[in-house]
Amino acid sequence: TPGCASAALADGDNADWSSAQEFDVDDALAGARVDAALAKLLAPLSRTYFGSLCAERLVLVDGTVAKKSTKLVKGSQLRVVLRAAPELSITPEELGLEVLLEDASLIAVNKEAGMVVHPA
Repeated sequence: TPGCASAALADGDNADWSSAQEFDVDDALAGARVDAALAKLLAPLSRTYFGSLCAERLVLVDGTVAKKSTKLVKGSQLRVVLRAAPELSITPEELGLEVLLEDASLIAVNKEAGMVVHPA
């Protein structure tokens, strides 16, 4: 399959392929990138998540490790082993913001222009 790694799944890979999700590529998925197709099939999981699974060699197309950009062909078999996404760690910082209004369901603060308000 074009875009797949040249080697089939290596014997040393530690993935539990018995728990893999399997999909047959139909007309609706043909031509789509692997990461986009998996995001569509397994919403709400993201393309970024499936791209990382490809990098970890946890996605196969017709038994061959797939790159995230691999274009799917009708009749191919797509297999993926899901893993838990790493937990995000967000550390609060004391910023000394001026609280303009706060109640049980709303808070309004006065912040400097350009201050990031959520992690990227």
